[in-house]
Amino acid sequence: MKAGVWMNIINLQKIIRDANNGNKDSMYFLALMRFYGHGVSQDEIKAVELFQMAAQKGHSDAMVALGTCLYEGIPGKIGIDM
Repeated sequence: MKAGVWMNIINLQKIIRDANNGNKDSMYFLALMRFYGHGVSQDEIKAVELFQMAAQKGHSDAMVALGTCLYEGIPGKIGIDM
């Protein structure tokens, strides 16, 4: 593997570890990654859970993202069509 790939793996591991340890910025960033499937498997429900956890810790961008997800819904997963 190239050095850049290793750095991405190390950075991803750090983001996941920090999110699991309660870092609101890492929770938010991991939520974005989960929502869009960048670097990790796409999981919109897990993303919303992470947005909520970060929002509860006071992360303002996570609050906006959570509100948007709840307002607009995620077809077949979250919203009035459920």
